[in-house]
Amino acid sequence: MKVSVSTGKIEKIREEVIGFGLFQGEKKLERTLKEVDSHLHGLVQDMLKQGDFNGKMGKVLLLPTQEQIGARRILLVGLGKKKNFSLEKLRQASGGAAAYVRDQGIETFTVVMEAQGLDISSIDGARAIIEGASLGLYKFDKFKTPDKEEPRKSISEITLYTPEKRKIPGIKEAIKIGAVVSHATNFVRDLVDDPANEATPLMIATTAEKVAKKYKLKCTVLNTPDLHKLRMGGVLAVSQGSVNSPKFVAIEYMPRKKGNVFCLVGKGVTFDSGGISIKPSKGMDEMKTDMGGAAAVLGTIHAAAELKLPVNIVGLMPLVENMPDGKAQRPGDIIKISNGKTVEVANTDAEGRLILADALSYAQKYKPKAIIDMATLTGACIVALGRHCSGMMGTDEELMEKLRAAGDKSGDRVWQLPLWDEYKEQIESDVADVRNIGDGDAGAITAGAFLSHFVGKTPWVHLDIAGPSYIRKPKAYLGKGATGTGVRLLTQLFMDWK
Repeated sequence: MKVSVSTGKIEKIREEVIGFGLFQGEKKLERTLKEVDSHLHGLVQDMLKQGDFNGKMGKVLLLPTQEQIGARRILLVGLGKKKNFSLEKLRQASGGAAAYVRDQGIETFTVVMEAQGLDISSIDGARAIIEGASLGLYKFDKFKTPDKEEPRKSISEITLYTPEKRKIPGIKEAIKIGAVVSHATNFVRDLVDDPANEATPLMIATTAEKVAKKYKLKCTVLNTPDLHKLRMGGVLAVSQGSVNSPKFVAIEYMPRKKGNVFCLVGKGVTFDSGGISIKPSKGMDEMKTDMGGAAAVLGTIHAAAELKLPVNIVGLMPLVENMPDGKAQRPGDIIKISNGKTVEVANTDAEGRLILADALSYAQKYKPKAIIDMATLTGACIVALGRHCSGMMGTDEELMEKLRAAGDKSGDRVWQLPLWDEYKEQIESDVADVRNIGDGDAGAITAGAFLSHFVGKTPWVHLDIAGPSYIRKPKAYLGKGATGTGVRLLTQLFMDWK
């Protein structure tokens, strides 16, 4: 989708649709339209007074201009209550408006970067509009047979119009950031939405190699013999019941010859049946999404390389399929992780933490400044926080605070959970160094407590993205399915890093 900026006279814009934002309860339209055409302004003004459009978030109204200006129609877009307005609300409004325009069969439209009584003609506003629109227009339909009689509707261009006569410094860079971040997020959504017969460990490893080739990055793919040499007992145990061999990917984005390295670790279970501790059949089809953490790691590397961020990042992705088979690991098995610690596998459906344990241990070789892992790890985190944010816990309060700030700014939010020693007591084992599940309480936190055994003294943060990474009901600019959780959060973190 092409994005351009216009600062000319709005009445001369030959466009199918021009969109205007309005706050809930406002009875006046933007000064831009009022200055252009009094008749059209009066028409809209009457509609506002009569309550035909109330400005609530998510509401839109398309009106003909009756050729009073160059554009054929105007679109009123609700921004919600002014006191609650934020960049996230702007993303939501933009996403809803873009999807609505597309569904009308319109291929191009202009957005007026002005709201009554509030200036959003800023670089942050421009980025939010593009992110919201790009994310809101996403559809996963690659497996649908094209309808010759009704071609797929799409938007080819969005124009940002500002009433300012001068150009806004930095707006083109902001548009680029918005486009890159949303593209990387949608790249992740494609991977997560892919069925498990397509998105196998091999396919994701191959995709990582393609990303590395595009940006000239180092990418190492470890196969089964390599995993045995490294004694990655967690990855090998989880994958041993599947016909799809495990892979372990290390992709390195190192723009600085000297400087700190951040390790990103992502859970990559391409399908999780639960293994011998098999899951209920209802909802098992969604277990194709259990590699959302690994996909988000690759998407973040993608965005960082495209934006040329001056931060060294290593992405680690253990990739497996967890299946019940005659060779599958059993409840009660004891395995050894690559750092030498033994684990009692009390439940084979708590498999993600086993492969993450190997990856967290492997991360130590880079002597990183910090490790951040992302995983669709527990249903317990969904119970605790719903699908609106990721659960966060770790050993570095400063890093968690930076992640919280990045989440608030990007709309990819996190919420901190405690990680006290009492939780570690819940995963003590009588027969091994540690047990892979707790006693039933605080499942999201005990999972984090388990992972803490494999990070050494390195500053570390664990993000449980199980809730927001996949949604069953559309909301704002995110439709049903994969959301790409983690990409916007971590890209913002690294953009703001000082």
